[in-house]
Parts: sequence; structure tokens; C-alpha cells
Amino acid sequence: MSTTRRTTVVTLAALTAAGALAATPAGADLVVQQSLAGISPGMTRAQVEAVLGAPQKVTTRPDDIMGSYDELRYGLTKVSISGGEEGSVFSISTTSKKQRTSSGVGVGTTEKTLRRKVKGLRCSTYAGRFRICMVGRLTPGQTVTDFRIGKTSKKVVSIQLGLVID
Repeated sequence: MSTTRRTTVVTLAALTAAGALAATPAGADLVVQQSLAGISPGMTRAQVEAVLGAPQKVTTRPDDIMGSYDELRYGLTKVSISGGEEGSVFSISTTSKKQRTSSGVGVGTTEKTLRRKVKGLRCSTYAGRFRICMVGRLTPGQTVTDFRIGKTSKKVVSIQLGLVID
């Protein structure tokens, strides 16, 4: 790749990443139904790396629907990308207490506070084992933000933002 083209690609990726960050409300690393850690569903791997840098670890995981996908690890945050190097983000998840909405919701928030601060939230218990509070519809192509609630703590233990595949 020529130096001019490489510079153009890097510049475009940086501008795209800057646009994604500019769209995030001040002080919010989590924007329900939009982004988590500055990453949105549909972003390319280059855009992810422009925002978060090189991943600490990349793991290719098998999948019944997609064949396989790459999981990029950034500390307690995982970014899942389908389609290899040219693919796009379909899921971002975290157990980090650093990722919070502008109103302070994140890992460690009680379900009671979560219900009060997140509009459109629906909560359900699955198989009597775990509880999820979710915004969005489980319909293919739709975006969903889910907050997994600890059974005994009744607090958010993980957050996932993603596209419903199937």
C-alpha cells in the first residue's frame, strides 16, 4: 500500500473514531442502544482499533450461525467482530465498573436504580438461574442492551450491547 493511501486510510479511521466519540454524551462510556466503551455495533475492526488501540488478545471463536468470529479483548471489555479483518462489530460486552451512562448506571448498579434510570427496560428471570434487564427487542437485526443481574447481589454484573443475529 502506498504511503499516501496508508495515510488516507489511517486519517479516515481516526476521523470516524473522533465522530463516534463526539456523539457520546460527556462522561458517558455507555450510551444505551448506541455504544459501549466508544464502540458501536457495525463499526469495523480498524475503527475499533482507532478508538481503543491494539487489542490485548484476539481469539477466534466458533459459531453455529456465523461459522466463526473474532473476539478482541481490552481488559474487562470484549468486542466481537464477524467477517474477519473486513468484518464488523456485532457485540460489545464488559464487566468493568468504569463503563457508565451519563446518569451513572453500570456494573455494580442495583436493579432498583437501573429500573429508575434506564427508560424502556424490561427485566426477566431465565431458568430460575439468572436475571437480565434489557432495552430493545430480540428480533434479528435489532440492537439490544442487556444488563445481567447477579442472583444474590441483585446488582449489574455485566453489560452487553449488540445486534440480534438470529
